[in-house]
Parts: sequence; structure tokens; C-alpha cells
Amino acid sequence: MPGWSASEIEAELAARYRDDPAYRAEVDERREQQQARSLERKRKLAPFKADLSRAGVTETYDRMTGRGYADERIFDVAFLHLSQRGGDDETRAWIARSFETRGAAPHWDRLAAMYLAAEGPQEREALAAALCTSARSTNVEQMKQFVQTPELGSSRIFFLRPINRLDRKGGRDFVLTLLGDPELGPEADRVRRRVSRNS
Repeated sequence: MPGWSASEIEAELAARYRDDPAYRAEVDERREQQQARSLERKRKLAPFKADLSRAGVTETYDRMTGRGYADERIFDVAFLHLSQRGGDDETRAWIARSFETRGAAPHWDRLAAMYLAAEGPQEREALAAALCTSARSTNVEQMKQFVQTPELGSSRIFFLRPINRLDRKGGRDFVLTLLGDPELGPEADRVRRRVSRNS
């Protein structure tokens, strides 16, 4: 379908869905799986959402920009739920994303401790993203320590851009030392070339 417009692709897929039973069954199964995952996610997040509602929170993010609100009530509820051990990694990561706002900066030390103690990779990555969003120049040395701790896995990638941005004296040089690292090297190269992570 190269060169086709979006409407042409949509019409072609609709015709295939109508005329090809095997394709229709595949699409229907995928849709059912997505709906089941969505319902399961809602079920697991219900206690968190209920506590937010009890705290008087009706919205956690701006629907126009998609950015999370820096609301201390949200932070309090998220801290409460993440302080309780257990729960699956995906759900904990979703809750941790409540801190992915610059307004979480005053909670840096607590978030950093949670990041180091995170048990699952998704939760750890969500906390890394939150730390990077709220990072200030005073946090650069600690971010470098995170990057130099292999046990923290691929979540360390998140810290390369804020280190490069916030440390005007040595941030870029620090990132360049990682070009040969098998895990961090590709992102370090993107930072060097000033291209986005998704390019």
C-alpha cells in the first residue's frame, strides 16, 4: 500500500475485513484481546482511582496537552499506593507516571529512592521518566551515578538527555563516553547527533 492515502488504506482494509473470514477473525480476536486488557487495567487501577476521587481529584492530566497535573493530592495518593509492596509491574508503572511532571521536583529524593528500590522494569522506567521530567541542575551528579549503575538496566537511557541538557560544562562529554556501551551507546549517539529517541 505504499503511496496510498489514509482513506484508500482504510477502504481497502474495510473491504478485506468484509470479504476475508480469516482476516476478520484475526482482527476480531485482536480487538477482543485489547478490550480485555483495557478492562483488566481498569480493574487493577480501581483502588487507586477510588482514592484519588476520595481526595477530591477529578482529573489527573490536561486533556488538551496530555500533561499531568502537579497536584499534591495526586502525589500523596500515588506515594501511598507505591509504598505498598505487591501489585503487578504494569499497574505500578501506571501509578508512577503520576509523577511525570515538573511539579514533582520537590519530591526528587523520595522518587530517587523509589526508583532504586523498584522491583519491576516498567515501574523503574516510569520512575526514571518522572525523575528526568522534574530534574534540575542540582540532580545531575546523582543522574550520572544512576547511569553508571548497570543493575538499573535500560531505564538508565532516560537520564542521558537531561544530563546533556542540564550540565553545560561536562554533560555532553559524559554522554560521549558512553558511545561504546552496548546498552546506552545507541541513545548516546542520538544525543550526540541531536536527534529524537524515536528517530
